[in-house]
Amino acid sequence: MAEESNTLPESEIVAPEAESETPATWHDPAKVLRFAVIARVTARILLALIVVGLGYVTYQVVHNASMTGQSAWSNLLMQYLAFVSLVMAVVVMEGIAYFLEIMVDIEENTRK
Repeated sequence: MAEESNTLPESEIVAPEAESETPATWHDPAKVLRFAVIARVTARILLALIVVGLGYVTYQVVHNASMTGQSAWSNLLMQYLAFVSLVMAVVVMEGIAYFLEIMVDIEENTRK
């Protein structure tokens, strides 16, 4: 009996693609950097609005407490805790921008 071979004939062998994609080449780096800049600018604008809002809320709480003779500390604490979540949103947006810039740098280094 003839010996069977487990190899493919030469005509059925498929050559690998000449230029293989790196894992991060599914996007355009310019678009990613633009998105990172938009995220960073949005975070800075939101942070400025948070600071202005925090000042306004502090003024209102202290003013109302002085008019009614109540302690402002408990009201201020509750308002400040509400602003912590907004500050965390700014931190997350800055983190996204930083991560995207790192990914673009990694991709540019792997293309060289």
